Amino acid sequence: MKNKKIFKKYLKRNKYFVGVLVVLFIFPIIIGLIYAIPIPQFVAVDSGDLLAYYGTTFGIIGSFATYRHELNKSKKERINELKPAFIVEVKKVEKEEDIFNIEIINHSQQTVTFLYFYDEFISSIIKCKYSFKTTFNKTIEEIEGIKIDYNITMDSEILDNDGFPKYVQLLCDDSDGNSWNCCYYKVKDCDKVYYYPRNFEII
Repeated sequence: MKNKKIFKKYLKRNKYFVGVLVVLFIFPIIIGLIYAIPIPQFVAVDSGDLLAYYGTTFGIIGSFATYRHELNKSKKERINELKPAFIVEVKKVEKEEDIFNIEIINHSQQTVTFLYFYDEFISSIIKCKYSFKTTFNKTIEEIEGIKIDYNITMDSEILDNDGFPKYVQLLCDDSDGNSWNCCYYKVKDCDKVYYYPRNFEII
């Protein structure tokens, strides 16, 4: 049973190469069967020459397809290398005012620049750690006199029933010039709130 699962995973990961091998194996048999049928041949070419022609054609197509496959694979590997890695912590520091302390820790292996917190610009050169205070969907009158760094108003339904934001959005650029949208969604465990990284995509 375990071997079957491993075999299925192998087929799924390598379906392109398996398909090419199947075609290359079956095609000569099909040509041989066609020439074995006792009917007039419409193509005045020997089966050996026809097989050689199709073998060359398939070889060219296969080489091009393999090149494209390897190129796409390299691109995916490069994107994985460039993928930003942040840890986001959200803590309510003043309950009566709904003020949150946001902590962003940068663990990216590659250089990332131009960090945004939702639609608020943070920094062009990203440091190892940021800490700031923010509110969500407050009016100008409500935040007057309150010491905060940002007031996020881009999503009117961003706060969950417990008063915490449903998600945290970070945007940044990598060293290849790609812009990343990094979303962290709220999860609760033992009455503690965590933000789990999900839906990282290049925009």
